[in-house]
Amino acid sequence: AGKKRPAANINYKQLDIEYDLPFADNSFDFIFSNMVMHYVKNIAKTAIEFIRILKPNGELIISTQHPLFTVTRFTFLKDIHVRTEFKAKSLKGSAVLSRYHEPLDSFIAHFTHAGFSLETQKDAIITEEFTKLYPSYRNFIGLPRFVVLKFRKNHQLKKTK
Repeated sequence: AGKKRPAANINYKQLDIEYDLPFADNSFDFIFSNMVMHYVKNIAKTAIEFIRILKPNGELIISTQHPLFTVTRFTFLKDIHVRTEFKAKSLKGSAVLSRYHEPLDSFIAHFTHAGFSLETQKDAIITEEFTKLYPSYRNFIGLPRFVVLKFRKNHQLKKTK
């Protein structure tokens, strides 16, 4: 990222978000996670770390694969109602990675239990126009490809650790 988008006011770090993050409490105003959370095994731990490092009233925006899209592609997951690991090709088919599937309400609950309030939810629907750029999605028109969730750190937060 630093090579593609160098900026004097950005400090890039590569970290594993499933472990304690090397930042002080209340360090950040904003966290953005783009298409990462469906690869995170212990999402509850990650949510607790995010709440810890966000300042009071801080924002967390997450985009993640929509569970409905996942179930449409991997039908064996349709009756799964708890966070479940499965293996799937990723990175344009170049690797097989562990992924995690669960209903959207339980995904959101990891963050609300950590102390976030959900402010907005927006489903990104696959459109005809989108399939002109990405023809492999033609059979998924009308389905949500991913979901964008905006959370806010609650003002009064009890200690989670």
